[in-house]
Amino acid sequence: MPALHAFLTQNGSLLSDDHTILIAHTAGGLMSTATGLYPSGNGIGVSNSYQEFTGESNETETAFQEAFTYWTDPTADGLPNMITAGQKNTPAPWVTFTRAGCSVGAFSYANIELENTGTYPGGDVTSVFQNGTPGIASPQGAIAHSTVRGLASADLEGIAIHCSLTASQPGGPCSQENGGVSDKLPQEPGGYEGFNGLFGAISVNPLLAGKPATTNSSSPEFGGKPVPSVAPPVNDVYDYKATIAGNPPTQPVQDESGNAGFPGFDPTPAQALGYVASMQEHNIPVTMAYIADAHDDHSGRNNFNAYGPGQKGYEEQLKEWNQGFAAFFDRLGQDGINHSNTLFVITVDEGDHFAGGTPINPACNGVSEPCEYTPAGTTVNEHSVGEQDVDINNALEQETSDPLSSAFNIHEDDAPTFYLLGNPGSDEPGVRQLERDVAKLKLTNQINGQSEPVLEHLADRADERILHMINSDPNRTPTFTLFGNPAFYYQEESAFGYTCPEPTGPPGCPVVNGEFAWNHGGDQPEVGNTWLGLVGPTVRQLGQTGSAWTDHTDVQPTVMAALGLHSDYAPEGRVITQALDPSTLPREMQHHLFSLQALGAIYKQLDAPFGQFGQDSETVSTRAVQTASSGETAYEGFDQQLEQCATAREALAGEINGLLTGVEFGGAHVSEPAVLRLAIRGAWLIAQMHWLSQSPTPPRYPVCG
Repeated sequence: MPALHAFLTQNGSLLSDDHTILIAHTAGGLMSTATGLYPSGNGIGVSNSYQEFTGESNETETAFQEAFTYWTDPTADGLPNMITAGQKNTPAPWVTFTRAGCSVGAFSYANIELENTGTYPGGDVTSVFQNGTPGIASPQGAIAHSTVRGLASADLEGIAIHCSLTASQPGGPCSQENGGVSDKLPQEPGGYEGFNGLFGAISVNPLLAGKPATTNSSSPEFGGKPVPSVAPPVNDVYDYKATIAGNPPTQPVQDESGNAGFPGFDPTPAQALGYVASMQEHNIPVTMAYIADAHDDHSGRNNFNAYGPGQKGYEEQLKEWNQGFAAFFDRLGQDGINHSNTLFVITVDEGDHFAGGTPINPACNGVSEPCEYTPAGTTVNEHSVGEQDVDINNALEQETSDPLSSAFNIHEDDAPTFYLLGNPGSDEPGVRQLERDVAKLKLTNQINGQSEPVLEHLADRADERILHMINSDPNRTPTFTLFGNPAFYYQEESAFGYTCPEPTGPPGCPVVNGEFAWNHGGDQPEVGNTWLGLVGPTVRQLGQTGSAWTDHTDVQPTVMAALGLHSDYAPEGRVITQALDPSTLPREMQHHLFSLQALGAIYKQLDAPFGQFGQDSETVSTRAVQTASSGETAYEGFDQQLEQCATAREALAGEINGLLTGVEFGGAHVSEPAVLRLAIRGAWLIAQMHWLSQSPTPPRYPVCG
């Protein structure tokens, strides 16, 4: 997408050594980017859904939980889905801006607008509209709206404006008479009262379109008031006076049935950026949006099957994505919104592993010669495109005869998390046997015909702690996590949809699913290594560079530093000082920039899931769970080492974070000897974990002691 690449490299910095969190999925990635907190601190340790132990009933079942819910929604055990330390609701990412007087607009960005239209306890409509005013601003109104119109998704989901205090006042754009409802954050640090929000196209579109929703007859569910029935349309990004030559005509953003409003959670750049531009043009200076991937077929060109690299439809779709970005930058430029006065942050939620074969025409390059593959639905061969769906229960039954082969639920993924019924401890014999059995599974790759091991890494609870996958709700902690061969997508027998032809079928019955071919969640480098683009008046113009190792949690504190703001909590990331103009940083940081950057680099390798410490811990955990020594002494020895290293890492990372945050946002004095001591301790701890990862047997002394 040359328009996007050129904008980032010519006006700012495109950081090519950025990294995701684990598990690497959309919900977790977006939440860590927005909050600056690892999943252990924001609640989304497994995504895009997870299982939850449910007290007495966990002997026979676990509760399924979507990671995508509105910010204050509870889960099955009554605790917030977005949960932080002390089992409190995670601080909301819009609060810093609204307290500073800036309204925040969101389009399809996870969990800061309605993710569902649930009116049940814990549903998004109930959470947002409870105790609201008559009309749409109440659960009853939302129910009536859904019943009368059948358009709850288009009208209510995916779009929101969190309003400043001024905008929330009577007569303001977010006042009650204009559809505003109280923006409730009862556990926000420092309190949060008097702020309103607009939720859904039915409330947001009138502000952006400059005309009210049309109405029809009154309804008793709305207290006799007219039912707001049709949101006025907001057009895509091409809706501006001087269009770029060759752009398509502008279209209203609408769902697949032609209803104006939210189009669904896979928006094109033209749709998402149309809303972003319109919000910016209507005095909403902070905007956040999500755009769909370009490798899945969003238009039906490929019968809605995933594309292979360089395939014609993929290239055509990328051109459309590029066209949307080009129009967006041009439109904002005409509005006077550009790199000289506005901070742009553009990044991705995760990378992907291509699960498919090679092109039929291997000399293709995707540009002058599109790549061709075996069409989905035909005979599977080495040129097929698609992940291979696997019944993990059947694979265990056929290969290991493990008695616990069906005594668990999983989060289905190429990195599945296992939840053993009854929530047993990690050292119980049944758990240990199942871990070993999962680790030795092999599956027949239907595309290349090879028998391939499932295991890449396996993390038990000690390692999940190091990887920031465990939060303050213990009911969500998986028994263990398989970081599996990414050619396969691991499912449960109960959700698989057909019965494997036992005993003649291959273990797990791998079936190529052409709808999906770009797998993520796992710890492969192509999944974890992403990019981050920064453009703005305080951003250095470095072009494309790999000079700084960063991850998702660094975005939020960097944005705060670039804008001269600070949050009501301490983020776990650090300010990416390499990408900011040094003259805009606090004077104390300027004077000690080299040593602070060196400490920050060690901090990342120590604390980030894809840092050296975390990656080496996966090696240790994998070796531990594969052992079968007498009395489990080898497993217990490695596991105790991991627990001790986790404790040491958490303490030291807290010290480093405290020093960096104090200097970045608190005006603290820098002591060079103190910085040096922390850097040495961090480097030593990283080296100790690396040494442990090379040890064939657990040492008899605490390596991280």
